[in-house]
Amino acid sequence: MKSTSEIQKSSLNTRNYIVRLERYTKDLEQLNSQLNSYTCEPKTKDLFERKNVLKNQLERLRKTNQEIIFSIREKKELMENQLERIKAQFDAFGNLQSELQDYYSIAHSH
Repeated sequence: MKSTSEIQKSSLNTRNYIVRLERYTKDLEQLNSQLNSYTCEPKTKDLFERKNVLKNQLERLRKTNQEIIFSIREKKELMENQLERIKAQFDAFGNLQSELQDYYSIAHSH
């Protein structure tokens, strides 16, 4: 049986992950708005295709964030597979930010 301090620590970690995922969800919404702004309009076929791929990745990450948050809240405790999904989600978010930055640089240079 877990001690009170272990339960509190686990609960705190769970809340921290939920807060971080919620923050990433808001960041994804902002990135989507930025991607859809007139300043990032694609001017070539390649940029148009790249923008669509990025939009799909944004939506997929947003949905996965919501699924993970719901799953954590439902179980009230982090499971090993959830922790792996969270870490993969954080990595995917970092990669997407990098890809979006590359897109913005290329879109603004055309």
